[in-house]
Amino acid sequence: MAYGRDFDEARHEAQRVAGAQGLHFVPSFHRDLVAGVARYALELFRAVADLDAVYVAVGMGSGICGLLAARDLLGLKTGIIGVCAPTTTIRTRSRKGPVRRRWLPS
Repeated sequence: MAYGRDFDEARHEAQRVAGAQGLHFVPSFHRDLVAGVARYALELFRAVADLDAVYVAVGMGSGICGLLAARDLLGLKTGIIGVCAPTTTIRTRSRKGPVRRRWLPS
């Protein structure tokens, strides 16, 4: 669904449509989404040995959290690198601190 000027306007419209049509609205960050991403990350990490890094689009965090969870549970050293478009809210906020962040295992 494409609607409005930004994410918040689109989210409000999606919630409105879901309510009007009796549908279940799944938010952008949800534990089921994190679990789904963790599952594909598990498959990726098992299929491709010794990855130096994985790039992941950063939105609300479900994707990067799932990748981090799978990587950490497997005890891997793979760097997880979040990327986003230059005009996104997260990019704008990151300008107040380091622009590049790389999540390495602790």
